[in-house]
Amino acid sequence: MQLSTGEFAELSHAVSGDAEPARRDQRRAERKPHSGRVEVIPYNENGPAKSMLVSVKDFSPRGICIMTPILMPRGRVFVAKMPRGNGIVSLLYTVVHCEITGPRQHKVGAELTCVLRSDRAQAEPVPPDLELIRQSILD
Repeated sequence: MQLSTGEFAELSHAVSGDAEPARRDQRRAERKPHSGRVEVIPYNENGPAKSMLVSVKDFSPRGICIMTPILMPRGRVFVAKMPRGNGIVSLLYTVVHCEITGPRQHKVGAELTCVLRSDRAQAEPVPPDLELIRQSILD
C-alpha cells in the first residue's frame, strides 16, 4: 500500500510543516526529515497497548521513522494517527527495524501496511451464501 503524492504531501505538511529534502539512500521512496509528533498505538499479541505521543524523525509515502520509549520488535504493528485537514487518518505500519539509541529511547523504522478506513464503524455482515460456504468448508 502506498500513499498518493497528494496524500503524502498533506500528511507531511500536517506533521511538521515545511521539510528539507532528505539525502538519497537505499530506500524505495525518498524520506523527508521531520520534527513533528504523532500519536501511536502499538499492538502486541494481546491487542492494542496504551497509546503514546512519539517524535517523527522522517516520513515517506512508504514508511516512517519514529523515536519511542519502548522496544518494538521486527514484525510488530502500530497505528499512527496523523492529522489530515480537519480530521485524523489512521495508518497501519509494520516494524522493519528497531535500534536502541539511549536509555528508554528507540529508533523504529516501519513500512506502511495500509491506510485504515474510519468510515466503517461496524463490520459488514457476511452474505448468507458465503457463510454457508464457509461452514461447509470448515465442518
